[in-house]
Amino acid sequence: MRMISPVIAPWLPDSYALPQFIETLSDAFGLPHLISSTSLGALELSSTNGDGHTAIFGAGNSTLHYLHLFDHTSNIEFGLEDHYRTGDYVNPVNGVATMDAGIQNGLHNEQGVNANRSAASFDISLNFGNEGPTDGKFVLDINGHDYTLAHTGANWYFADSHGTPVQGLTLSANGHLLQDSANLAFFSNILVHGTNTADIKPQDVHISLTETANTFVGTVGVAQVAETIHLV
Repeated sequence: MRMISPVIAPWLPDSYALPQFIETLSDAFGLPHLISSTSLGALELSSTNGDGHTAIFGAGNSTLHYLHLFDHTSNIEFGLEDHYRTGDYVNPVNGVATMDAGIQNGLHNEQGVNANRSAASFDISLNFGNEGPTDGKFVLDINGHDYTLAHTGANWYFADSHGTPVQGLTLSANGHLLQDSANLAFFSNILVHGTNTADIKPQDVHISLTETANTFVGTVGVAQVAETIHLV
């Protein structure tokens, strides 16, 4: 996914949390994209189930540990969150989250041992503001493999290059928010693993989530959250 290089916008008022930046190319509507700095912490209220700290999928999944940003032009907030499956959250340091390799081992407040799932998981949140999701609006990249946002009927997911759903997403009741949790075992075909495909071996897993826009030079990335899960 081609990313447009940002330029710092020193003319913004002090009330903005710099560095903010303006896109160097406009999208199809002639609008430059004003992007907030990536930050680590809580998502905004509309990116929760309404209580300000819980996601819309599963039960009790936190929204307080996201590496996220906000596109003020498209009114979209999105981000990634790392945790042990059913267990502790892990905040990345300088974009790197260090976690155990292998299967869910029960050592990090997980709900026991599960040989069918890897220890490490990450959560995805895509808040489309007043709009709903559209196919192709986001690209999830894991170690150079792209998965593009798509849907069939009411079902939303990230699909591989063949259009095959790989990672499902939960759509909020108001139709403006997509969230879910991804276990690294789901991507074992592109990661180094043992005989048990959930046994993900020590390695670096590079993950990025890119917002796209249609520009005069084609579809490009206008904003991105990126991190590395360092498995040891």
